[in-house]
Amino acid sequence: MNFCDTVCLICDDIGVRPINYSKYHKICQNHLTNIDDVILITCKHCNSNVLILRDFIFCSTCNNKECQVHPGYHNSLEIKPKINPEKEIEISIDPEKLNTHIVDISYEDSNEKPKCKKCHPSTEKIPCLACKEVFCPKCNPFEQYCSNCLNNLNDCDNCGKIGMLITLKCSHSGCYNCKDENFCKKCNTISTEKCDNCNKPYKMKLERNCRHKACDQCINGVCRKCISSKSIIKKNCINCGKECDSVLTMKCNHEGCHSCQNSPCKMCNRNTGEYKQNKCPTCGKPYIYIAEKGCSHKRCENCREKPCIACYNETLVYTCQYCNKKTDRVTKIQCLHELCGQCMNDNIYKTNNEILCLKCYSSSQEIREVEYTKPQTNSSNFNFFSCGYQVENRSCGAYSLKNSVKCCYCRKTASNIKEITCGHLMCQVCISEKQLCQICTFNKNECSYCFAISSDLLVLECQHSMCRMCINQRKTCKRCKRNKCHQCKREKASDTGDCGHDLCRKCFEINKKCYECDKKSVMYCPNCGDKTVENLIFKCKHHGCIICVDNHVCYKCAKKLNNKKLNKKNSEICSYCKISTNEFLYLRCKHVICISCLKDLDETKLKNLNYSCLQCISEGILFEQICSSCHCMTRWDIKNLIFTKSCCKKELCTKCYSLIADKNHSCNECISF
Repeated sequence: MNFCDTVCLICDDIGVRPINYSKYHKICQNHLTNIDDVILITCKHCNSNVLILRDFIFCSTCNNKECQVHPGYHNSLEIKPKINPEKEIEISIDPEKLNTHIVDISYEDSNEKPKCKKCHPSTEKIPCLACKEVFCPKCNPFEQYCSNCLNNLNDCDNCGKIGMLITLKCSHSGCYNCKDENFCKKCNTISTEKCDNCNKPYKMKLERNCRHKACDQCINGVCRKCISSKSIIKKNCINCGKECDSVLTMKCNHEGCHSCQNSPCKMCNRNTGEYKQNKCPTCGKPYIYIAEKGCSHKRCENCREKPCIACYNETLVYTCQYCNKKTDRVTKIQCLHELCGQCMNDNIYKTNNEILCLKCYSSSQEIREVEYTKPQTNSSNFNFFSCGYQVENRSCGAYSLKNSVKCCYCRKTASNIKEITCGHLMCQVCISEKQLCQICTFNKNECSYCFAISSDLLVLECQHSMCRMCINQRKTCKRCKRNKCHQCKREKASDTGDCGHDLCRKCFEINKKCYECDKKSVMYCPNCGDKTVENLIFKCKHHGCIICVDNHVCYKCAKKLNNKKLNKKNSEICSYCKISTNEFLYLRCKHVICISCLKDLDETKLKNLNYSCLQCISEGILFEQICSSCHCMTRWDIKNLIFTKSCCKKELCTKCYSLIADKNHSCNECISF
């Protein structure tokens, strides 16, 4: 059955449609309309009895699993093999049991699943040139195309063979065979296209770096034309750095000259064979081609025309004592500090006769505000500094009274204040939010990201300027971040809230404080997590709200106590186990939970339910409440017996009361409400 899946089983024309579920045989277009519902016919090519199903032929697509697996036996067919196995097989059909699920039966079929549908022992698979799908080459007359692509085969006028018709590079029509052999009848390309090295006709078009044509056997060798010619295009070998005629590919997939083919590759690690990540100092990317222009520093070919950053860093021999950055020039002022050009414009304080840096000026103002004054006599307990002030055993730059210093961004007094790069002091909250100093003056000639002073600046859409290096690295403007709303981080800030943060108009109208500061100012119950005006003391000396105080103890201490200590006069029905008991505790919804259920439940499970009963959650009584975990207003969403919090997006199981980590959640407990 080598030709049965491509040629019609009645004639020698190309088969268009498969005739049954096995798809072993096909039928041409002429015989397609002249068939009955069910026909039993003998194939012309393989002499096997085949059933033709009209219902299957006129079905455009078939996704049944029976079409993809090896064909089995049908219950309406009886197979009776003769004594001589080489002869045909007798097949008797019961018309009452006959249906459309009939497949081809051959003598080679057995209960074992074959490796290939047609030739059982074969396991060889090759990819199709057209659709790139693998197929068995023994079951296909054309070993380069699968059976699905062979439906579009026609007679090629160029080579006279059967193949898929395409347009060649010379704009003439041909097939895939003509393309692989580089043959065109009109252009006569196979006689003219020859290898420049061995002077033989070649099938595949290959070009060297010297632009001479070569066959697949001579592509890795030395080009003879380049050796004999004087006017050749020479290149530098990446491996040895010498000029060469042609650059070839070595075993490690790196490029090298002909003399480097047998020598070890310098781009690879000789011990491990891995590629060395040599990064370009200009762009920071791993470089392959080394370009040197005007200096001895190595960089990639893309950065060849760019200024060398390594040469620029060598000129930066001075260090600014204010911003601790390297620079090529510093200026010494009257406080004996050496400042760079940027700090001389932004971080100095000018008086009538003196020029001080802002570190010395701010420290002197802080000392004057508190209790330190300039003494009249010299003493060993006092140290004199260049700024003209004395502090008891302190240094001018490092000393700061943190308890009375304000943050340079939010202007609030705080104890956890640190010194930033510009020399000013900032609280820990503003440092974590990556805020910028508001004391430093704005300079139009400095970049809005790196704050470097330059004359070559570009104006952004926000009317701020940025240097070309930051624009190439796709940096964002830091000055625009200052003016954004502290809460939504989107709109521009127009008002200052009561908390000191800048807010936009919408956020200011909703609440005059940002969400974080408003959350800190509200008091919450440490026992159940609900909002409260005042926290009272339990008998266990812990705190709780007014509803929790009726329990006399908190939930944590109730698990450790004996049940007799929690006995009450009246009895209540537990909202979890539905048992009447006088040993219970009140929940946030004012329903009760017994001690046995409280001890069985984990503390985190009850906290996930906001210390409420399932009945109030499921009936929608607690549609909105404060979350015990994040203290935000939450809503319960109930779907498929799963409770979902809208605030922290937690999904809770109604059987085990635990968080659902994945979709295949299974409960060991079977508690129902």
